[in-house]
Amino acid sequence: MIDNDLHNIFDENGQHKLNKFSTEPTTKFSIDFFEENLKVFVIIPEIIRIGANKVIGSLENARKELILSKDFKISSDFNTITVDNIEYTIPKFFNRETMKNEDKNTWEIIFRQIFHKEIFNEMQHQKELQTERLRNVK
Repeated sequence: MIDNDLHNIFDENGQHKLNKFSTEPTTKFSIDFFEENLKVFVIIPEIIRIGANKVIGSLENARKELILSKDFKISSDFNTITVDNIEYTIPKFFNRETMKNEDKNTWEIIFRQIFHKEIFNEMQHQKELQTERLRNVK
């Protein structure tokens, strides 16, 4: 593959250009360390018919729905996180330096681990709704 081919596949943000045409709902995390608040959104692509049998999803006019909002408190030693008066132990394999530096990817993984059931259930529900939307697109 030639370097010029990579420009055709990835946009300026490093995102695969075809990702913006997916009809699958995705999640987006918003972590505010100052306010100690987590918000998880589901991004629901707009469904567009481009031919008799071709349907794509567009992120241009995607809907964004809040599926989870939680306040949290991180212990000073970064070993525990408290959410809704429940203390969760943060596994030792997480790099404490990246946690201290408020690395969003690291914290997203930690929150995904804590709230995996809630997020999974809501995503399953949204995928079922999206399947219904795909059937009803005109």
